[in-house]
Amino acid sequence: MILLSIAVIPVLLTNLKKAEPTRIEHVEEMPSHFACPYQSAFYNSDPNAPLSYTHSPAAIVSHHLLAGDLINSTLSKLDPGYDTVILVGPNHRNIGKYPIQTSAYAWKTVFGTIEPDPELINKIKDLNNIGVLEDYFNLEHSVCGLVTFVKKYFPQAKIVPIILRSDARQEDVLAIANKLSGSCSNCLVIASTDFSHEVPDAQATKNDQLSMEILRERDFDNISEITSDCNQCFWFLSGFLHENDKFFVDDSSNSFKLSGEHKESVTSYITGYYSPDLISVLFTGDLMFDRYIRQVADDHGYDFILENMRDFLTSKDLVVTNLEGPITDFDSISVGTKFDEKNNYLFTFDSRVAEMLRANNIGLVSIGNNHILNFGQDGLDQTFRYLEKYGIEYFGNTGLSSELPTSAVINIRGVKIGFVNYNQFVENGLESALENLSAIKKKADLVFLYTHWGNEYAPVANTEMEKLAHYFIENGADAIIGSHPHVVQQQEEYAGKYIFYSLGNFVADQYLYDLTKNGLMVEAVIDPHTHGVDYAAWPVVLKENGQTVPSF
Repeated sequence: MILLSIAVIPVLLTNLKKAEPTRIEHVEEMPSHFACPYQSAFYNSDPNAPLSYTHSPAAIVSHHLLAGDLINSTLSKLDPGYDTVILVGPNHRNIGKYPIQTSAYAWKTVFGTIEPDPELINKIKDLNNIGVLEDYFNLEHSVCGLVTFVKKYFPQAKIVPIILRSDARQEDVLAIANKLSGSCSNCLVIASTDFSHEVPDAQATKNDQLSMEILRERDFDNISEITSDCNQCFWFLSGFLHENDKFFVDDSSNSFKLSGEHKESVTSYITGYYSPDLISVLFTGDLMFDRYIRQVADDHGYDFILENMRDFLTSKDLVVTNLEGPITDFDSISVGTKFDEKNNYLFTFDSRVAEMLRANNIGLVSIGNNHILNFGQDGLDQTFRYLEKYGIEYFGNTGLSSELPTSAVINIRGVKIGFVNYNQFVENGLESALENLSAIKKKADLVFLYTHWGNEYAPVANTEMEKLAHYFIENGADAIIGSHPHVVQQQEEYAGKYIFYSLGNFVADQYLYDLTKNGLMVEAVIDPHTHGVDYAAWPVVLKENGQTVPSF
């Protein structure tokens, strides 16, 4: 990859003719702009071809060629067969007669010429505060820096470039986006935007986390909270996209991470695309429904415990969690006990728990933990009956019969997702997990390892856990989700895979410490076409009234 520390300034064409405000017709020899820079070396990156292409309505990429590999990675995943690409970016210099400007010229690139789409340009050119104005497009790298990528990945597509001054009005941008959305069934919008500017690396990372959260949640009411050079581009996306289009983060980085230079003054990049058929798998921390939680549920009903989480949980395709105890008809022996009494750690959950789990979209539970056998084989058998009654799948190494399902494969819209358990507290737990990883890897498109490991209440996973996590990744795990410590631990990327050492608690009555009252949910967003995975973290708080509530 060629690294550039500053934006490339394009060469101006001479004798440009200003477009007249008349109807635009296609002609064989039309005037053209030139891509910047006019050199093939910037575009030579060839990412691995995806399993199949995603037909996305919109993408977000950088216009800095320093981020060329990120641009290539995102655009290479998209369907090459679009009729038209609508390229929307900032008017960095805020020049030109109109707050919103478009171009009717063709574009010369090293991969050939991109023709404009006169039909779509004619549909928008008479709307408020937009004009066809050619003079400044060769100065605007938010467009000229990307047209070569457009031609490379969408060779048959025409183009409608749009640049937005900072004074462009939201209602005008939305009107144009709505018009184009209703006029083009096979168009791709590319929002050409960079994110944080001239801030330290750490601040850029913090800004980008908030920006990605807003984009993932389609929280267009809070576009002003996104740190970018083209918030108007997100207005455009809000008017163009359909309600069920979700954002997939393909990558994020910044100029320091890519170049190693200027750590205290970086520009950051978020690249990704929207799709209506992304798959969402949500992982939560430990569930414990005995002791005080059982008393609260008896008084207020089991729906009370997660009533503030239900909308979020039910919006996902699958919720996976750790069931930290059996579901049985036995009376509790832990209710009313003190912290240091033996029975305080022996759990049984009321049979109503299974129905409540299903109502909250919890469709898969891990039983590979150190409490599932608190009431023996009978308690385990009852757990299976209640889970099966409400259609809840289960997996995990209990240390008992080898015939029990220690792993699972769930098919969601054609994607086979594997789940393997590692239980540190059973004999031969490591060997079993490695065998299951090897077997499930042959059956599934993706494999998540759900672990029960580590030291309780330790805020950081130790070196031995890190080595073991890396070993699991090297042996086929696509991600690791940890449980048991009852506190949230660190996250790590290793060999391109993600490790969440512990998600802490999700339902529990451990209110003595802030660390045990704060949990984490991790959402894996899966592209069904490429099998790429994007991760989002969602914090929760365990309140002393027994409820779990979102803190995002």
